[in-house]
Order: sequence, then structure tokens, then C-alpha cells
Amino acid sequence: MKEEEEYAYDFLGNSMTLFGFFPFFYEINIFSTNSLN
Repeated sequence: MKEEEEYAYDFLGNSMTLFGFFPFFYEINIFSTNSLN
């Protein structure tokens, strides 16, 4: 029971990183590029 909960927590954490951080970083990149131009 405990191991399954930890596995689910890690999976959700990885999902937040892949689908949350990268789009955010991509938007920051676009904003920075537009600012330089």
C-alpha cells in the first residue's frame, strides 16, 4: 500500500515536471526572444 502510494506520487511529480515546467520554460524563451528583438 505504501509503495503504491509513493509510486503514484512520483508519477504525478514527473508529469508535473514534463507537462508543467517545459511549457513554462518555452513561454519564457519566447518572451525573452521577443524582448531582445
